[in-house]
Amino acid sequence: MILRPGEQPVPGYRLQQRLGRGAIGEVWKASAPGGTSVALKFVNLAGKPAIKELRALQHVKQVRHANLTPIHAFWMLDQSGDVLSNEAIEGYYGDKTAGRPAAGRDVARPTTLIIAMQIGDESLADRLERCRREGKTGIPVDELLDYMRDAAKGLDFLNAPRHDLGSGPVGIQHCDVKPQNILLMGDSASVCDFGLARVLGESHTTSAMAGSPAYMAPECIEGHQPSDATDQYSLAISYAELRTGHLPFRDLNYGDVLHAHLTGGLKLDALPPAEQEVVRRATSRVPASRYPSCVAMVKALRRAVEGPSMTSTDGSFASSGFSSSGFSSSEISGGISTTNGSLDVAPLPVPPRPATAPASAPSSMPARETPAAAATADESKLQVMQLTREANFDAALDAIDRAAGMLSETEMNQLRTAVARRWFTHTVQPIVDRNDFLAATAAIESGGARYSPEQKQQWLAEIKSRWTRYAAGQLKRGRNA
Repeated sequence: MILRPGEQPVPGYRLQQRLGRGAIGEVWKASAPGGTSVALKFVNLAGKPAIKELRALQHVKQVRHANLTPIHAFWMLDQSGDVLSNEAIEGYYGDKTAGRPAAGRDVARPTTLIIAMQIGDESLADRLERCRREGKTGIPVDELLDYMRDAAKGLDFLNAPRHDLGSGPVGIQHCDVKPQNILLMGDSASVCDFGLARVLGESHTTSAMAGSPAYMAPECIEGHQPSDATDQYSLAISYAELRTGHLPFRDLNYGDVLHAHLTGGLKLDALPPAEQEVVRRATSRVPASRYPSCVAMVKALRRAVEGPSMTSTDGSFASSGFSSSGFSSSEISGGISTTNGSLDVAPLPVPPRPATAPASAPSSMPARETPAAAATADESKLQVMQLTREANFDAALDAIDRAAGMLSETEMNQLRTAVARRWFTHTVQPIVDRNDFLAATAAIESGGARYSPEQKQQWLAEIKSRWTRYAAGQLKRGRNA
């Protein structure tokens, strides 16, 4: 379908200008009946069954919240560009059988989905660009936090299991939260574009890679079901970009961006330390470790920006003579006192040093021989090999450490490398073979703590390479579908 300014893809809606183009379609500004302006999103159905999208949209259209951009209307067009009625779409799929026309019926096939949505003054991506032109690093933080609060309220409402999509109350996941999809309307923000919304806990036909990779949560990258913390991850990435003026990645090529998501390697040093801590938690690779809601994350960001309060509720400091510990300041040892309104900290008394043991045992009491001293070098090597074969990797590493007085540094490093390889093959490789790259990375970060940083980096590089090949194959299959 070719779109041009001035055309009317559906009666009463005239295209004015294209606002953007993405992986699944285009967005246009259009005039609607009555002279109002709307955004029209065109989605190519690419031959996929449209009956599920039709029924889902019929329910999603009913979702209403002050911070969610409503869907005004939607249509499906056939290959000739004609609008199809719901009856025609139902007729094409026969008795609710996706992809097969009903016997004896000559009906058109849906090829394009059009969604009409409210149009905003500008997106947060547009607002950031204006700030850059004004010489600012990013959107001023007080202003930005207000926008984040509004977006968080909308997302929490969307994610809550309160929406009836035909099978009981469920939560809806947006799965494509980014600055371009947060619109400014007057002095408030609203989350738009439900084109990628998925019902939590239900199977979905949209590719896991259909969102925007720069903002995508690890669980979506690996094709897992989104959770009620998935949109929080994307909102936190958006905050980092809007606050600092750039995305939190060292490199912006596709493979490095996905690797940063999968390994927790986000570059957040442009944020103040307190804000880094909040964003780190909100972008945890484990969804359950994130904040309980998007609003909770934004509240934590506001506390980080404002800093801890140094005054009591009435604005005074230590007006009652009691410290935060509950003791009078005169009772605190160490001598914290006030002089002319300032704090003087007297040095704490230094406790006497305990008597130390003699450097060596008396000659009349010979030192006990340790197990490591009793074992020979060959016995130590055999012990390490046996423990490794038994997959008792921590004990094998302990045995290497105990043999420090009998083995050379080269021999010890060779043994450690052998244990590390066996650990990876036994523990991580089966996870990688399942294409569960997020879990494999987490296994290296936790279980690989006793191995060298160089070894861990090598493993992570191997996983990144394997993931890149896997993602390329998935994208190729998606284009050919």
